[in-house]
Order: sequence, then structure tokens, then C-alpha cells
Amino acid sequence: MMAMHMSGMSNQGGMMNMTPLQQQQLLQQQQQQQQQQQQQQQQASGNNNPQQMLQHQQQQPLVPTQQVAANPSMPNPSAPHPTTEQQKLDHIAKVKTLLWPLKESLIASFKTAAQNFNQNGMIDFGTMKGTEANILRFDKQLEEFYSICDQIELNLQAAIGCASQVSTSQRHVPSQVSVVRQEPVVSQEIISYPNYVGVAKTQVAYVKDVIDTLNDAAQNLSND
Repeated sequence: MMAMHMSGMSNQGGMMNMTPLQQQQLLQQQQQQQQQQQQQQQQASGNNNPQQMLQHQQQQPLVPTQQVAANPSMPNPSAPHPTTEQQKLDHIAKVKTLLWPLKESLIASFKTAAQNFNQNGMIDFGTMKGTEANILRFDKQLEEFYSICDQIELNLQAAIGCASQVSTSQRHVPSQVSVVRQEPVVSQEIISYPNYVGVAKTQVAYVKDVIDTLNDAAQNLSND
């Protein structure tokens, strides 16, 4: 006890002679040492008690689920992605997915053409026989490339048609139309797709009646 008291007094005397910055650094070192000692004591007590370790391991996987339940904005990997169905109907997304196969098909077409040119030149110079040459089918590669181009063209045309249809519907229908055909629409400001189809059919029938009326009037005037 006397030794500890003397060491404490010596530490206090030493701290009195230190600058404030040195005193702060010494206090931080002492706090770090105390934290390390506490961690070592906790690890030693946990190793000695296997039941506490088992409970700690059982409680660890429950933390992320509790955080997800407490915070709904956090992403849940087990939940289905909400935009997958929209991407199937999105023509621009289809075009983006076709760009990489288009690039690969174009590169394969160039490689096939280069190999065919090389083999034909070797056959012409006599360094290779025609029966030995394994000529690749350039027409198949070109057909695959053109098929991907046709898919991209069709999707772009469909996207342009959808955009023009949306602009026309916004011009003639004051409310917004839902693009989802199956899910019910909760908001009253948005018209569901079946209701929009009914409104379009009614407008078409009205325009047809107007045309028939005008044709009848023109025929009556011509007969008179």
C-alpha cells in the first residue's frame, strides 16, 4: 500500500512537471490500457463459460433481422426485387441488355471474316489444301448479328410508339394512366389500364359516329 501510494504521488508529481499536451497523451494511454485489460478479462470469462458463448452466438444472427424490422427503409435481400416486372415490359431495358450481345456478335463476325480471308489466301498461294481448311460459316455469324439488330430496332420502335401513345393520352385524358395492367390502382388520380382502354374505345366509337354522320350529310346534299 505504501508503495502504491508512493508511486501515485510520483506520478502526480511527474504530471505536474508535464505540459498539458503531454498530460493529455498520458491520460489517453492509460485509458487504452484499461480498455485492453477489460477486454482481456471479458474474453477470459467468456472462454471459461461456454453457455455464455453459445447464447452470444445464437443472438448474433438475430441482429440484422431486428434492424430490418425496425428500419423498413433498409434493403432486404430475401424480398423480391420490385423492378423486375417493370424491366420485362420496359423496351429501353431490353435494348440495353441486347447491346453487349450485339458487341460480341460483331467481334465474332470480324474474327470469322479475318480467318476466312487468311485461309482463302493460304489456299490461293498453295500453302494449304482446300480439303484441309476448316472454313467457318460467316453467314451464320452475320445472321446472328442482324437478328440482334432487328430485335433492337423492334424494341426501339415499340418504345417510340409507347412514348407517342403516352403523350397522346396525356393530351386527351387529363388523368394519368397506370402502365401496370394487372395490379389494382389505389390512387384516384390515376386511371387503371382497363378503364383507359374503355375510354379509348368510347372515343373511337364517338369518332366513328361523327364520321358516319358527316358521310350521311354529304350523301344527302349530293342527292338534293
